[in-house]
Amino acid sequence: ELLAAFVQSLQKYQLGFVQAQEQQDIGKIQLLSHSIKGSAGQVCCFPLATAAQQLNQLAKQAQWHEVQAELPVFEKVLFDTLSALEDILRQQPEDGAPT
Repeated sequence: ELLAAFVQSLQKYQLGFVQAQEQQDIGKIQLLSHSIKGSAGQVCCFPLATAAQQLNQLAKQAQWHEVQAELPVFEKVLFDTLSALEDILRQQPEDGAPT
């Protein structure tokens, strides 16, 4: 259940990043990346936590061009993480017991 909730939150964050990019809202990118950094670290998704931390640092410095350059890297890590977690969830039986 924790993993499923984490995947759902990442999907929402992913949509938030799309909106933030369209609006060039660096504050929202900072908030979202900070949230992902913490939650990804708690569930041991360290590559995602590291990518979120890097993006968060750039957003804190209010460097839009650097943030914009880092976003594709971050988005790839986010996509890869979501894909891997969704695969894990699909492999679990409906009672939630590991296979």
